[in-house]
Amino acid sequence: MSLGIKDLQTMLDKKGFNPELFEFEVITVPEQGQFIKFKLKRFLGTEQFSKLAKCVQDFGGEYIKGPGAHFRVSRKQESPETPQLEEPSLLSRLEDFYDKLENDLSELEGIIKKIREAGTS
Repeated sequence: MSLGIKDLQTMLDKKGFNPELFEFEVITVPEQGQFIKFKLKRFLGTEQFSKLAKCVQDFGGEYIKGPGAHFRVSRKQESPETPQLEEPSLLSRLEDFYDKLENDLSELEGIIKKIREAGTS
């Protein structure tokens, strides 16, 4: 899936940042691919800037320091259709435990039966 400027603006807006605070452009970085580069049009303040940096990191992006400092987010995003491996749910683990317990109980009952039969002969 390819991320567009409008997509990024929507994501930022949902996080409480007015997209009009930024200048956006698509750039190509050799050996790395295409990115959406965006700069602040005005100073945000330390707290808001930190919040923005965290959001950008959550989007898989980063802050590039130095002259011409800016944020950038890769246009190449993982497809939502890509299956994600999840840990077994608690219910699934409990069902597995219960099945194992039933098997162990059945085996134990068989052993007790054999002991009783051996004791009566």
